[in-house]
Amino acid sequence: MAQDSYALAVSQSLWVGNMFPRGGSQSEIVNVKSFDVYVQTYKKGVTDRPGQGGNMTCNLIWSEVDGAGNWKNPMVTRMSYNGKIGNNDQYKVTISPPPGRYEFTANCTDMSGSTTVWQQDGNGRLTVNADRSALWVEEAIIAWNGYRAASYELHYDLDGNLTIPPQSGAGIALSFDGQVWHGNYAKFPNISGYDKWRIPAASLSLVREILQGQVAIAAYDGSGKLVNATGIQMQGVLDDLYSYSGDLGVLYSDGVPTLKLWAPTAQAVTLHRFADANPATTSIESPMTLDSPTGVWTITGDRSWDKQYYLLEVKVYVPSTGKIESNIVTDPYAVSLSQNSQRSQFVDLYNDRTLKPAGWDSHRKPLFTVPEDMAVYEVHVRDFSRDDQTVAPEHRGKFKAFTYDGQNGRPLSSDGMKHLIALAQAGLSHIHLLPAFDITTVNEDPAVRIDPDYSTLAQYDRNSDQQQAIVGQTRDQDSFNWGYDPYHYGVPEGSYATDANGTSRIGEFREMVQTLNQNGLRVVMDVVYNHTNASGQDDKSVLDKVVPGYYYRCSCQGHVLETSCTPCADTAAEFDMMQKLMIDTLVTWAKAYKVDAFRFDLMNFHTVENIQAIDNALKGLTLANDGVDGQTIYLYGEGWEFGSAKDKGLHYASQFNMAGTGIGTFNDKIRDAVHGGYNQDPTQIRYQGFINGLSYDWNGYYYGFQGDRSIGSLRYSMDRIRVGLAGSLQDFQFVDQNNNLIKGIDLNGTGYARDPQETVNYVSKHDNETLYDLNVFKMPPGTSMAERVRAQNLALDIIGLAQGIPFFHMGSDMLRSKSLDRNSYNSGDWFNRVDFTYQKNNFGSGLPPAADNERRWEIMKPLLANAALDPSPQDIMDNVQHMLEILQIRKSSKLFRLETAADIKSRVQFHNTGSSQKPAMIVMSIRDDVGADLDPNNEYIVVLFNGHKIQQNFTMPKVRSLPLSLHPVQQNSHDPVVKTASFNSSNGEFTIPPQTTAVFVSTQAPAN
Repeated sequence: MAQDSYALAVSQSLWVGNMFPRGGSQSEIVNVKSFDVYVQTYKKGVTDRPGQGGNMTCNLIWSEVDGAGNWKNPMVTRMSYNGKIGNNDQYKVTISPPPGRYEFTANCTDMSGSTTVWQQDGNGRLTVNADRSALWVEEAIIAWNGYRAASYELHYDLDGNLTIPPQSGAGIALSFDGQVWHGNYAKFPNISGYDKWRIPAASLSLVREILQGQVAIAAYDGSGKLVNATGIQMQGVLDDLYSYSGDLGVLYSDGVPTLKLWAPTAQAVTLHRFADANPATTSIESPMTLDSPTGVWTITGDRSWDKQYYLLEVKVYVPSTGKIESNIVTDPYAVSLSQNSQRSQFVDLYNDRTLKPAGWDSHRKPLFTVPEDMAVYEVHVRDFSRDDQTVAPEHRGKFKAFTYDGQNGRPLSSDGMKHLIALAQAGLSHIHLLPAFDITTVNEDPAVRIDPDYSTLAQYDRNSDQQQAIVGQTRDQDSFNWGYDPYHYGVPEGSYATDANGTSRIGEFREMVQTLNQNGLRVVMDVVYNHTNASGQDDKSVLDKVVPGYYYRCSCQGHVLETSCTPCADTAAEFDMMQKLMIDTLVTWAKAYKVDAFRFDLMNFHTVENIQAIDNALKGLTLANDGVDGQTIYLYGEGWEFGSAKDKGLHYASQFNMAGTGIGTFNDKIRDAVHGGYNQDPTQIRYQGFINGLSYDWNGYYYGFQGDRSIGSLRYSMDRIRVGLAGSLQDFQFVDQNNNLIKGIDLNGTGYARDPQETVNYVSKHDNETLYDLNVFKMPPGTSMAERVRAQNLALDIIGLAQGIPFFHMGSDMLRSKSLDRNSYNSGDWFNRVDFTYQKNNFGSGLPPAADNERRWEIMKPLLANAALDPSPQDIMDNVQHMLEILQIRKSSKLFRLETAADIKSRVQFHNTGSSQKPAMIVMSIRDDVGADLDPNNEYIVVLFNGHKIQQNFTMPKVRSLPLSLHPVQQNSHDPVVKTASFNSSNGEFTIPPQTTAVFVSTQAPAN
């Protein structure tokens, strides 16, 4: 440090002092343990002699400050003599402040005369945080929009004890190389305009070593003094140097396992191998070997390792703790686990015959043609059989319950399986399972779980708050959770197996798939790659303990983002090895478990390119090489307009961005138009839709901002439904309520798809209230139960007969209620009950849990108290039978399952449109006299959806004299009302009963 000019001011009568960092400076420390402050003093005749000047003391005075700059808790810290700087005495102190904003100053006293001098230039300012605002985007380039300084350096410490030097010269000097353009770094679209700092070629050989330690970039002023520093986000350079395409996890060759772990920042990895799953069993330790070019650690065992358990000890620097940690962790690529995921297990997933049900390798799938032929039913594994008395107690809530079909020596058909088989025979093609991979929040040891007793809960009033209070007492200790809390992506959930230790879960999951397939049903897995339940050093964190800071999406300051849920860390699928983890585990589910489709939770948190890469990998599987026809695997997910991927400027997988990919997204446009949508507000939840009274049967509530109850609002909803019925195509043309010829995209983006397979139509799923409960809120208080059933059925009709893929929530065909619960993910068994005997629908089971519902308890209480809102078994059966009929109708004609946008645009037409349309009546025709002959039985179909509570007539002059007749399924319908629907061929008039969908078919088509 050069002698400062102030130290030469010998003309002053007393003495002078100054401090570094200088007064008025603003310094920032990031991810370091401490901060050094220096003060230099000069007094003629005292400090200019050799050694420490006598009777001199210096103190640092410092404090955290509040937002107004007030000192909150001033502290005085004695400084120590640190040697001579010219004629100055230098004193030093090291402080280790926790994150916050601080001010500091210093003074020195000549004790012989009790004379004190304060540092001359005012207070210094210090910011202490855990920021990592620089991004190491490739091997030689670091991007940082930091302090404009004179020089920049890269600093590192392999022991994790990095202290940024206050003076330049000790680090790797970086050179300015212009500014970053995001077009060169697609993974970092938010760094355009950042300064680009280049590592000198001579230092590049050190980069792999540097990445194994603590790293920071520092900025220095023209005097070489530190003015700013920050930690560094490493994903870009790790992808650049270590992107790896080979196999990971446990690999078998002739019965011998090899274990591979990608951990390029680790300093050492040790395998801990256990003979069994007993927690008391000690391990045998074996070091793993690093392949430096790939960052992969490897160890090969012998045949005796098969079925043994293991953990990995990863010695690695962890930014969140600022230390080198020795993390004991399971394998991110585990395929089998001990109870509660405490240990991974060596398992030969593909070749071990003991893990396969009889006939597994030769098992054949139900026929699959194209995605448009699909019809999906969403099922929760535990909900499906937990209360089914026809399933053995030990199998209730388990994978095993799906094997109760009475075939091939399996148990006699259960009530639940009878229901699924009937749906399959009617036209259902796929069972969508809510997350069935290894989850975090259900304890897999049944002995320690606490499930409230039904008989205790049943004794309280139907609108009591006691049921939810009792359920709340065991929240997170019971057996229920939806499962959107990933732990290990490649292993079936242990709480759904008869034994959570070891391989039972593997064989039982396969038995479930096999049985469903043999009954005509393919299987969809709900996958949750957008976040993990835990990250950092949490006990249940996996990815972050192996490669800290890599797998998660961060803010510009390097803080992990939690926009999917709290406290769930958003994963970053834009980086190579997170995408690889997704692809590899999905391929495992497809090949090893024969899963047929995947639904992505919050798919909009991933990029379009990421989902397409997955689709390409799965489509590349073949029967000859993989035992699976990848061309039959379908992908769909949520494509909402929010989240960290959107916020960072990534090409995120939203509805509109996925158009043209052939990958499906959930259609909330048709959903909201049908029933009025969801809302947590006590008044907004009353907003009505097409099926439950908008405009034509007002419920008495003023909805406010969401819309009014005018005929215009009804017609707008009807126009949106028309677009949905036409596959939600962007360029489908029709006449809107204002008599304008518009396209689907023109209707506030209602049309977003380019192909019908890209829209997944639904009115309810596990999220939010059930369809029945929504109608309880929305329909007028005096609505009869018969009218409620018809409204429910009408919603299913629209979804079942719309172009695209219909998606049904389990129980939406049984008037299922969750006692008005809007978010039952953790509401226990009581509020999530399903009765496959069709006796009750679960309404009036008490006020739903306070956490997500208390705001609306006051409006719920009188509703739940009303026993007239309990459907009878016959009411439930009316809903059950109707669902079967609508599936049969959809299955009966390919015209309801058109495969191309061109076919929809040429064949589908809407009538009763424009400003003079009849209210609450949608009329759709589909013709088969253009293009290929798709329906050998019919040339023309007319579907009339009458949402009104009154009978309505509609005349179509162009169909006069056509032999239109009610669809055979409806001629023999369980519903006597639909049988009264009629067509008068003499004048082309249809007569449609209230709240009814009528389908008419003809062997002739009218002239265009």
